[in-house]
Amino acid sequence: MPHIYKAGDKIMVQVGGKFQVQELRLEEVSNGFSAGMALGGFGGGSYQAWVPYIYWDYKNQKNGVLAIDDKTGKTAWRSERFDKRITDLILDGDKTVFVGDGDEFYSYDIATGNQLFDVKHNDAKVGKATDVIDFGDKVVVLSEKGLASYNKKDGSRAYASEKIRGVDYFYKIGDNYFLRDQRNSKNIIYGIDMTNGETKGSVQSKGKGGSPEYGDGIDITTDGEYIFAFKGKKVEKIKVNP
Repeated sequence: MPHIYKAGDKIMVQVGGKFQVQELRLEEVSNGFSAGMALGGFGGGSYQAWVPYIYWDYKNQKNGVLAIDDKTGKTAWRSERFDKRITDLILDGDKTVFVGDGDEFYSYDIATGNQLFDVKHNDAKVGKATDVIDFGDKVVVLSEKGLASYNKKDGSRAYASEKIRGVDYFYKIGDNYFLRDQRNSKNIIYGIDMTNGETKGSVQSKGKGGSPEYGDGIDITTDGEYIFAFKGKKVEKIKVNP
């Protein structure tokens, strides 16, 4: 159960879906020094060290949305029409909940479990959903090939943008939104305007360093206004909103 929320007299539970894996791997790490140097040699060397990795995976089980009565602990209602890509839940107060999976985007009445709408997300042509982002009166569905935004009031699509592919995670830092692409041993961070799905800019790094939360060679300040890109022996500082 990756996410659990309180909504009025209900406990709303996401069952199955994406979860974060945090692990340490014992790896050979390059070192500018070696035992040979201690004996007068000039060679480089390596040593074993625990290297942190943070990534996302899917738990394939009986995926669904579960509403539990917070006084009795009994199931108030449940929906299990989701595949393993069931997204996080977006709650609009204590009234409605929004959730997607690979090809669909749904809204339910929290009190009764009545389905309010079912939108064919595959019609947006941005690939299968991977996550959802709460953005004011809209829900933005992060997908394999881009973004699709839906109005909370009726599920109508506000926009669809298929300009970004291979994104595996998003970050909201301060007032800024970032998407991450780590394909092909690269690490690319995109700054996104969530009002229209357009890309404000991107930063790519093949270096080491930074925070494992953002991947090799990248770090972001806590206010989301600056990105640091580690490139070999250099570190580049980038202003997000110039």
